[in-house]
Amino acid sequence: MSDEKHEDMDIQAMVEADVAEEQQKFVGQPKKPNEISSSDILQALWDQEDGDRDLFCRLYRGKLCFDHLEQAWYERTTGHWRLDKHNNVLTYIDGIVELYRKEGLNQLKIEREALDENEQKMAAARRKALNERASALKKRHRKLNVLALAASGEKYLAVSGEQWDTDPWKLGVLDGSICLRSGAHLPPRAEDYIRLFAPVPYANASTECPTWWAALDEVFAGDRVMIDYFLRVLGHSLIGKSLVEHFFVLYGPGGNGKTVLIETIYKILGPLARPIPPAMLMDRRFAADADKPSATKMMLRGLRIACASESKQGESFDTSEIKALSGGDKITARAPHDKRQVEFPQSQTLFLLTNKLPIPPVDDRGFWRRMRVIPFEVEFVDGEPNPQLKQRRKRDKDELERALAKEYPAILCTLVQHCLKAQEPGGLAPPPKVTAATVEYRTDSDLPGMFLSAWTEAIPGSRIQAGDLYIGYELWCAQNRIKPVSGVRFGKDMRKRLSVKDSNVVWYEDIQWKPGEGVDAADPAQLVEQEKERRKRGGKKEA
Repeated sequence: MSDEKHEDMDIQAMVEADVAEEQQKFVGQPKKPNEISSSDILQALWDQEDGDRDLFCRLYRGKLCFDHLEQAWYERTTGHWRLDKHNNVLTYIDGIVELYRKEGLNQLKIEREALDENEQKMAAARRKALNERASALKKRHRKLNVLALAASGEKYLAVSGEQWDTDPWKLGVLDGSICLRSGAHLPPRAEDYIRLFAPVPYANASTECPTWWAALDEVFAGDRVMIDYFLRVLGHSLIGKSLVEHFFVLYGPGGNGKTVLIETIYKILGPLARPIPPAMLMDRRFAADADKPSATKMMLRGLRIACASESKQGESFDTSEIKALSGGDKITARAPHDKRQVEFPQSQTLFLLTNKLPIPPVDDRGFWRRMRVIPFEVEFVDGEPNPQLKQRRKRDKDELERALAKEYPAILCTLVQHCLKAQEPGGLAPPPKVTAATVEYRTDSDLPGMFLSAWTEAIPGSRIQAGDLYIGYELWCAQNRIKPVSGVRFGKDMRKRLSVKDSNVVWYEDIQWKPGEGVDAADPAQLVEQEKERRKRGGKKEA
C-alpha cells in the first residue's frame, strides 16, 4: 500500500476520532439553529466536495437559492430575494474557506496545548488537511463544483422556480410585507419567496398625504363617491387574486389626470405594477401558437396591476383574452429562453387607460359582466379654465410629481386601508356614474343595431339578401365616419338578431329597407344597388 493511501487512512481515522470526541463533548447541549461546530467542519473535510456543499448550504440557506426554471441564482441580502445579476454567488464560497481556515487555527491551538505526542500529530494532520482544503476552494473549478452540488436537490438550495410571489394576501414592501387581510406589517421571511415588492417602507408610515388627496379631488371634481370607489379599486388590486371578475377601463379625453394617478401607482408599487402592450387585449387576426414562448404573458407573473394604454381608433377587444386574464384561472406561459412552460396563478387586476374606447362585443354577457368604465371628465388646460366645461388649470407636472414622491409611503397606507374596505360586502359595488358610463358605452357601441334601426324596418314576408345588407352597413358606416366590422363578424351578429334562410344565397327574413333614410334622403335600397354596380365595374368602394 502506498504512503499516500496510508496518509489518507490516517487522516480518516483521526477525523472520525475527533468527530466522535466533539460529539461526546456536546451531548445534552442543544446547538443553535445553523450553528456549525468543529465536528461539522471536520466531517465536511472528510466528505470532500459533498462536505463543502453541506457547509455551504448550512451557511447560506435562506440567503441563496438556485432557480431551475430560470437557471439562475437568487440572493437575499436584505429582506427579499433578488436575482444575482453579477455572479456574486462565487464570492460566497469565501464563507466556507473562512470556516476551514478558522478550524485550522483551532487545530493549531490544540496541537500546541496537547501534552500527548499522538494528539499533537493528529491535530497537526487535521490542520494541514484543513489548510489544503481552504487553498483548493480558492480555485474556480472547485468553487463551481460546490455550487453545482448545492444547486442540485430540494434538500439543498434548489427551487423549482414556481415558488415565487405565490401568496396573494401578502404584499412585499421595502421593509417586509403587508398582510392584506388585516393591514398588519410583517417582517421579511426567506420562506415567503418574495422577489417582487413595492420599493417603499410601510412600517410606521404616516397616512397623511394631502397632495394625493388634492390631486384626486381635482381629477374627480370633488366627487367623494367616485374618489372612494377609485381608491377601493386600486386597493383591491393590491391583492394577488381578483375577488371579482372586473376589467376596469379608465376613460376620458387627454389631459384629465388619469395618467398622473396611474404613474404614481407604478412608482409606489414598482415591479408589482406595470404597463402591458395594448395588443394583449385587442383582437388579432390569427390566434397565437400556445406552445410558443410568450414574453408578454410571462410579464404578468406576480403582477398586481397590469395596465394597457391608448388603444388605436377602430380596434376591437379580444374578448376571450380579457376573460382569460380577468377570470382567476391559472396562466401557462414560457419565457423566450426558458426550457419549459410554467403555470402560475393569476395575480393581476386588469386595467385599460384610454382616450378612445375600443369596439366591444355588444352581445357578450361575460364581457359586459366584467366591464367597468370609470369616467374621467375633468380637463386640465394651460389657459384660463372654463368651469362649465369641467376645466381646471393645469398644474406643473414636475412639481406635482416631486410633492407626490414625498407621500409614497402614506399613499400606500391609504391604498391598504381601501383594500380592507374593498373586501367588505359590496365593497366594489360601482357608483351610479360608473354604471351609467358602462351602459352608455354598450349602447353606443351597438353599431350594427344602430344601422338596422336607421336603415331597415321589420316587415313580415319581406327579405334582404345577406350580401346586400352588409353593403348597406358599410355605406352607413361611411356616412357616419365609422370603421365597419368585418363581414364575418357582421354576419354572426345578424344571425343572432334576424331570421335567416340559408340556400345558395343567404337571406334575412322579415326585414326591408326603409324609404328615404340614406345619404341625401336617398332610398337605402337604391344606394346599395348603385354600390353593387360600381363594384361590378371595378370602381373604388366608398369609404
